[in-house]
Amino acid sequence: LWILSLATFGWLAWRRRSAAHRAGTAAAQARSGRARTLRNAFLLAARGGDPHATGRALLAWAQAERDGVRHLQDVSEQLADSDQIEAIARLQQRRYAAAIDAAQDPCAALAEAFRSGFVWRKPSAASPQEPLPPLYPPST
Repeated sequence: LWILSLATFGWLAWRRRSAAHRAGTAAAQARSGRARTLRNAFLLAARGGDPHATGRALLAWAQAERDGVRHLQDVSEQLADSDQIEAIARLQQRRYAAAIDAAQDPCAALAEAFRSGFVWRKPSAASPQEPLPPLYPPST
C-alpha cells in the first residue's frame, strides 16, 4: 500500500512540474508575441509623427519586455545605448518643451534608434545594499 502511495505521489508531482513548465513556456511565447505586436504598433506610431502617440507606444512596448517600467524615464535609465537614450530625451523635449524646433522630427529618429529593438543594460552582479544594519553584528 505504501509503495502505491509513493508511486501516486511521484506521478502527481511529475504532472504538476510538467504543467508548470508548459504554462511557463506558453507565457513566454505569449509575452514575446505581445512584444512583437507592440513593437510594430510603435513603428507605425513613429511613422505617423505624433510624439504623444509615439511615446505611449514606446512605453507599452518597453512594459511588455521589462517588468517595473512605468515611465519613459524608467526606460532611459535601463538602456545601454546612448543613441536610444538621446532619442527618448529629444522626444520628451518635443512633447513638453515650450520652445521647440519644428524642423526636428524626434519620431523618425526614435524609430531609427529602436528599429532593431531595445539595448538593455546588463543587470549588475553587485548585491543591493541592505536597508537595515545586521541585527547581531559580528563582534570584533
